[in-house]
Amino acid sequence: MPKSRKRPKKKAKPDQHAQFVEFARSIGADMDEETFKRAIGGIAKTNPEGRYGGMTVNERLFAAGIIEQFDSVARSRNRERMVTLLGTVELADQAAQITDSILANPTKYGY
Repeated sequence: MPKSRKRPKKKAKPDQHAQFVEFARSIGADMDEETFKRAIGGIAKTNPEGRYGGMTVNERLFAAGIIEQFDSVARSRNRERMVTLLGTVELADQAAQITDSILANPTKYGY
């Protein structure tokens, strides 16, 4: 009977790891390699509905690499561009409502 072969472990892309660790530290979390692997594994298991499923708006914007762009657009109160950016992170159906909430009370959201 042949021996079963072990599958090689998938490694996160280095840039994803660095971005995730940077984000975690920015919110006050200390993240080592093992914690990162557990977190990413948990996200993958609970995220079958799409790349951004289960993430907050800020997490989606960060993961897409457009959080700074969104912040800039929000500070300039460009509603159309805000809606467009939210659509790129799988929030097209809620983009107008989210944008209107931010624009109605920008200081609440840090703008």
